[in-house]
Amino acid sequence: MSAVRDWTQASAKTLVEYEVKEGVAWIRLSAPPANTYTHAMMRQLDDAILRARFDNGVHVLVITGAGEKFFCAGANIQMLQEVDPTFKYQFCLHANETLTRLEQTPKLVIAAIASAAGWRSPWRPICASREKAMPRSDSRKSTSGCSRALEERSAWQERSDAPKPSSSWSKERT
Repeated sequence: MSAVRDWTQASAKTLVEYEVKEGVAWIRLSAPPANTYTHAMMRQLDDAILRARFDNGVHVLVITGAGEKFFCAGANIQMLQEVDPTFKYQFCLHANETLTRLEQTPKLVIAAIASAAGWRSPWRPICASREKAMPRSDSRKSTSGCSRALEERSAWQERSDAPKPSSSWSKERT
């Protein structure tokens, strides 16, 4: 019988990669194949969000997932089965606070999702609530989720102070 993992501890493994290029903070969930989140991943994600938030050189955050199939399949079921109810409650509270911090970050946040399989709660509200990232005129009709995010991305790119991607940057990220 294998030993039960201590899910309360931070991980020595990098579960969230963080890199800044040309004003863009690239935050990659890195626990393939499904990128399920654990307490350790949420701690690293929280740290990455705060790093980007306090970096004056960062104007955009792009959240993506490593691997071929999933952006993030949700919480790690094994962890949820093995922890006690108090830890589970604290974990859910921290995960909610972390995603709320991401949602409230006063910089443009883009969820780079490769497939519809990753387009599930709790990530959807973050992309769908980006209207505060760019000023809106009263005459502009509201659109939903991805359409609005793409419109705002275009508006951001038209700004004179927005970071301009190099040709190599565009090729790497498409």
